[in-house]
Amino acid sequence: MPKEIIDDSPATVPDDWGRPPLYDDPEEMQTMINEYFRLCDEGREVERYDRKRQIVHKYREAIPYTVPGIAAYLGFGTRQRFWEYGEKELFKDTINRARIRIESQRVERALMGEQESRFAMFDLTNNSGYKAEQDIVVTPVTRRTYTAIEEQALRAQAIADARAELEKQQQIEHTTPPEVTEGTIIEGKG
Repeated sequence: MPKEIIDDSPATVPDDWGRPPLYDDPEEMQTMINEYFRLCDEGREVERYDRKRQIVHKYREAIPYTVPGIAAYLGFGTRQRFWEYGEKELFKDTINRARIRIESQRVERALMGEQESRFAMFDLTNNSGYKAEQDIVVTPVTRRTYTAIEEQALRAQAIADARAELEKQQQIEHTTPPEVTEGTIIEGKG
């Protein structure tokens, strides 16, 4: 008997046909998440060559927590799929705890200067919902219409203020003694 050929074009795929879930139990996922964080904390062995002393330094370096890292460790093909699991009621708390732990490490590393500030800002803005914004308050300008008499009085006051400032400047110029420089002859003294 020939096998039935299934047309899997979007128009013929039934709504309930999809990928099987990677996790059915939040506790199973939490175990995997804890293992991911433990492996990151243990770190990896790194070798650095010191040219001056001509020796190789070996040490363990902690691996930073990342959303793509945890998504890959849990078996998701994309970090988007990891986010989608966080929308399922059964896994919401599990995913949120993992996200907050990643965010917490990122903030601590940024504050301690262990991470370049521009990258920390980019990462926290895009993955943790932080915003770099300013609140700008614009107060509307109120306009007043003046009558012709009020406008004339305001102009007269502005002219009077300008004349008073000019007279003040002229008085200062007349009371300031002229500069005396070497070789200047002062009248009346001989």
